[in-house]
Amino acid sequence: MAAPRPRGIVSAVRAFARRHEIFRPGPIVLAVSGGTDSTALALIAAELREEFGLVLHVAHFDHRTRPRDAAKDAQFVAEIANHIGAPIRVGRAQRAPKSEDDAREQRYAFLRRVAQEIGATTIATGHTIDDQAETVLLHLTRGSGLAGVAGMRPLRDGIARPLLTIGRVETTAICKSTKIKPREDPSNRSLRFARNRIRRNVIPELARINPRVREALARFAEAATEADAQLNANA
Repeated sequence: MAAPRPRGIVSAVRAFARRHEIFRPGPIVLAVSGGTDSTALALIAAELREEFGLVLHVAHFDHRTRPRDAAKDAQFVAEIANHIGAPIRVGRAQRAPKSEDDAREQRYAFLRRVAQEIGATTIATGHTIDDQAETVLLHLTRGSGLAGVAGMRPLRDGIARPLLTIGRVETTAICKSTKIKPREDPSNRSLRFARNRIRRNVIPELARINPRVREALARFAEAATEADAQLNANA
């Protein structure tokens, strides 16, 4: 199978952003860890900034979970920021996180501080359709209601997810097209995390039944979002 073309990938993100009115002119915070997806986010945002009137600001957060690699991660993200001509803010957790939820809370607290300081109303993350599929399955296994299985919204509470229309194959292609080699976090391969088990074991099995299972789960999430909104409107 031929690798996706970068121009087509950028066009897909552009159309998705317009459909969901994700981007507004002015400052925007790009959450960049240095991994493939967030690196692709920065590169795609740089391609789209002129037509959407975006002023890019890169933000990188050290969770204190990779002490041996933290400095290299930050340096890599600084190079990405320089590559796209954007300033960078680097934050560090005051303490090592107790859980994934704790790490997420600390990261978003930092990102919101950065947004407030630069006058940005939007924080963009590199979540992809793969992340959406994993999130929906996680919530289903936990017995979540409609709001849970609706997954991640393209734009909610100031958090924009413009890459929800593409997957890791596409983000990898974007990075390769610029000859950039993103950083790798070994914890993404650890099977002690439920999300990783879904990513590495469950979704590949489901893909044997339906090769486009990620897209199917994303459509299910959209339908759940609409149903949840209707129920709330009629309540």
